[in-house]
Amino acid sequence: MQILVQNRMRIQVWAVLFILFSAKHSIQAQKPDNQTESSSFIQTYHKNHIYLNLLGDASLFSINYDRVWMLTESKNVNQFFSTKVGIGFNLCENANICTTIPHHLTYNIGGDNAQFEIGLGGTYLNGQISEYIVYPMIGLRLIPLKHPNFNFRFYGQLPTVQDNKYKTGILFFPYGISLGFSFSE
Repeated sequence: MQILVQNRMRIQVWAVLFILFSAKHSIQAQKPDNQTESSSFIQTYHKNHIYLNLLGDASLFSINYDRVWMLTESKNVNQFFSTKVGIGFNLCENANICTTIPHHLTYNIGGDNAQFEIGLGGTYLNGQISEYIVYPMIGLRLIPLKHPNFNFRFYGQLPTVQDNKYKTGILFFPYGISLGFSFSE
């Protein structure tokens, strides 16, 4: 069964690398800035996000900083690359508290106020026992047009171990919700 989990993880890592490689080539093919059509979203686009994450990322809750880079822009579809790092907490064996350090790399594609995201995340857990967990993720980012400084994320993750049995005995939820705010540089 362990071999099956390892093979599934390899396939997921290759899928993420393929998407990121495809996004790299679309950067090279985009028009120069002075020839790109612009939308109201592009003019108010925020690159920095701070949010509270509930469940997901092998944490009960965490506070995260997310940086987004625009890969391509158009009137209908925009492509982004996102990185995140945070600090949070979870319950470990014997009801002890573990410190978590979640992080991710994702490829995002979508319109003005909603983007689909897919990528790879990881969390370092530090308690009586330390552990590093890697997981593929898929999600949806929403940015309300009336309040562009507010952001919302809903995402799911696939556990990478059999029967969710981690060394630290953490509570691993395969989904998470993030609420936060966005700002420019």
